[in-house]
Amino acid sequence: KKDSFFETERTIQRTSKGLVDLPILYYDVRNVIALFTARIEGVRELLKGTGLKPAIVYEEGALVGLSFYEYKHCSIAPYNEMGTVIFT
Repeated sequence: KKDSFFETERTIQRTSKGLVDLPILYYDVRNVIALFTARIEGVRELLKGTGLKPAIVYEEGALVGLSFYEYKHCSIAPYNEMGTVIFT
């Protein structure tokens, strides 16, 4: 049975890797998120010059996160992705 959620108009766009239908549709995805505290001095150094400040400070630590994605079945080839975040 088809899911009507994925029945959306798509357009072909040229990319550096060739033609792709947009939007990209993701049918089967896994995600793991890990949150940590990091030394506030290091986080402030990473944010220097951005005008941003750590949003969550706990015992001289800032909240940071790692997010891992496994795109198992999507309208382009399967791929993995990882992101790092500093909460500001």
